[in-house]
Amino acid sequence: MRRRTCLAIDLRDDAEAIAEYERLHEPGAVWPEVIADLRSNGYEEMTIWRTGNRLIMIADIETDATPTKNPLFSPLSTDGRTLPQA
Repeated sequence: MRRRTCLAIDLRDDAEAIAEYERLHEPGAVWPEVIADLRSNGYEEMTIWRTGNRLIMIADIETDATPTKNPLFSPLSTDGRTLPQA
């Protein structure tokens, strides 16, 4: 079974840093190890949009996945609104 998760992240308001983020996240540019880590943590699909300095991520996550200790990839709490404490 999967659940859909939405996360909003604000980047620094720095045009050079945002351009570098976009360069590193172009299709085919993401390191295979990052993709493998996402998959091992149950992430089946992920889409990220940017508007200004805000990122919006929609991810479909396998609910039976066992996350690693990396807090970025830990599941949301049962209320579906808060991230776990790092």
